Amino acid sequence: MQTTNFIQALIQHNKHTIRSFIQQELQQFFLAHQDETSAITERIELVPSSLEQLVETTVKKYQPQNDDEPDFALGSRGGRIILSRTSKTYRPLPTSKLFLRRALGYYHKITKPLAVLQPRMEVGECWSMSGSNGTVGIYLSEEIYMTSVTIEHPPASVLLDDIRHAPQDLRVFGLPTDSPDLPDDPLLLGEFKYDIHSDQRAQKFLLKTDRSFQIVMVQFLSNWGSPDFTDIYRIKVSGKPVSQYATTEQDDFQ
Repeated sequence: MQTTNFIQALIQHNKHTIRSFIQQELQQFFLAHQDETSAITERIELVPSSLEQLVETTVKKYQPQNDDEPDFALGSRGGRIILSRTSKTYRPLPTSKLFLRRALGYYHKITKPLAVLQPRMEVGECWSMSGSNGTVGIYLSEEIYMTSVTIEHPPASVLLDDIRHAPQDLRVFGLPTDSPDLPDDPLLLGEFKYDIHSDQRAQKFLLKTDRSFQIVMVQFLSNWGSPDFTDIYRIKVSGKPVSQYATTEQDDFQ
């Protein structure tokens, strides 16, 4: 106990001297490493521009791409799925087993085709079409002269290279009517390929036609390796409304 009291008294008596000693040691340390510190500082000053460029590139790569063109297939705009022209939804289990699992409290989420007309792009938030080929029929919000169809899908880097279920080859058709009383006369507007290895998750395919349509059918011919199902995330259809042309013609004759 006496030893402890002695040490405390010694420290208290020499507190100023000890503080000065520590300050001197720190100053000498920083002076000795000043050259190294300056070199590190110079390197750090070169980083911001490169870092900013890297961040900008990464953000552009993974953020949802904005498109100023209106999407006439958008569900909230009035676009809807034509079930008679749309392939079956992939179901990993028979209906009887699904009911049994639900009765036991287990649920398997099955997304409807309407998901392809929604702006969500989270991985897994998609419609799984049965098989490697099939069709999606879309009734647009209004009759338009179609100029492009855009297919959206997460890139391979986000999918951790599990690209088998992504669409690959596709065709786009315009249909004049969906009435069963009239003949089916689809017009092929183009054949395209969705490149899953591209950094662009939204890939736009340009269409050339002088005819107007309110029904579009996208035929998926293949995917990237899965015989079981194909994941369709979003289909966007852009163009010029027929109503605008009608208004312009009326203005010309006034």
